[in-house]
Amino acid sequence: TEIYTLSLHDALPICADPTQPYYVADATAPDLALPPEGRGECLEKRAAGAYTGLPVSVLAQLKADGTLCQHLYRHRTGFLKSDLDRLTQRLLQRSSRLPDAYCMDGRYISLTDVLRKCRFYDNGNKAGFVVAYLAEEIRSVGRTGESIADILFREEDVAVRVKASRAHVHRDSLSQQEAGQALACDSTIISELVRRGNLKETMVHNMLRVTARSVDAFAARYVSFAQLSSELNT
Repeated sequence: TEIYTLSLHDALPICADPTQPYYVADATAPDLALPPEGRGECLEKRAAGAYTGLPVSVLAQLKADGTLCQHLYRHRTGFLKSDLDRLTQRLLQRSSRLPDAYCMDGRYISLTDVLRKCRFYDNGNKAGFVVAYLAEEIRSVGRTGESIADILFREEDVAVRVKASRAHVHRDSLSQQEAGQALACDSTIISELVRRGNLKETMVHNMLRVTARSVDAFAARYVSFAQLSSELNT
């Protein structure tokens, strides 16, 4: 049974079989906003990824949260070319075309590489980067061509966003190295502190990490010799 959830208030149920609910509506109504006759070509997920240059996982998330899905009901599989073309145009419109003679004086990374190579630890955060870019919360320095791969960002701007997304995913937890830095001790000591019960571990995305709360509590009671020596200048 397929149930189409429409925004039209005048959608009419067909009740020939009350156990099989179907709905019909006027496809020409303006609030339905369907594409022209035929509704365009529908691509399966891998073809959609190749067509746009965006990871399939990101496209799926953008469709799920409504950023991409405009003309195809969310429960249906695949992606309409019209939706993909519209997304591509929106992405390109947010980035000005750079002059051919433009000289870039820093390190840059393309949108494609941001989504394929940066470790966000969560596909939702990758899609969130795209949404933030569309909302102009993060800005491109420009683009060198007419494809998504030509949209460029400063690496330091991307690094800030990636770090923030990791902090969200890690749910107030630290790696052993980060815990060691926070306590001014060697990271190899952290395992022993966990074993003794001085620090608490938590599992995040199949990785063992140290809770930030236990690190703060430990730091409030103890200080490392290295930190004490530095503070006393001895």
